[in-house]
Amino acid sequence: MTATPETGSGTGTASGTASGTASGTASGSDTGTGSGTASATGAGLTLLTHNQVRLALHHLRPALTPGVGRPLLILHGLGETSPSAVPEWATAWPGAVYALDFTGHGASTVPAGGGYSAEILLADADVALAHLTTQAVEAGAGAGAAT
Repeated sequence: MTATPETGSGTGTASGTASGTASGTASGSDTGTGSGTASATGAGLTLLTHNQVRLALHHLRPALTPGVGRPLLILHGLGETSPSAVPEWATAWPGAVYALDFTGHGASTVPAGGGYSAEILLADADVALAHLTTQAVEAGAGAGAAT
C-alpha cells in the first residue's frame, strides 16, 4: 500500500460538525500502510493517496504559537464529513488542527466497487498520522472515536 500526498488549494467542500474528546496519542511514524513526505502549510487541503483512494486531509488552523503543541487530528463519524472550521471545543488547542475525510466521505473519493471496511478506515487514519510526521492527538466522534 502506498500513500502519496498531493497539495491542493482551497478549503474543499466538507461541512458538518465534530465533537468528542482526545482519545489518546498516536505516533506519526509509518505503521505499514505507507506514508507521504509533503507537508501542508497554512489553511488548505492535502490529498493523500491510499489504496487508489484520495483522502482529504484538511488543515483547519496552524499552531497558535509556531512550533508549539502537537497537532490535533479530528476524525468524523460514519456518514459524516470533516468540519470546515476548528470546532468550538478545539479552539484553545495549542498545536495545528487537521481533519480527515475518511474513504468515501466528504472530499475523499469512493473506492472502486464502493465498499470499505472498518480496517480501511483505520488505515486511513494511519496514513494521515504518518503524513503529520510527529506525534499527534486524535479526537473523534462515532466511528472516528473507535480508531
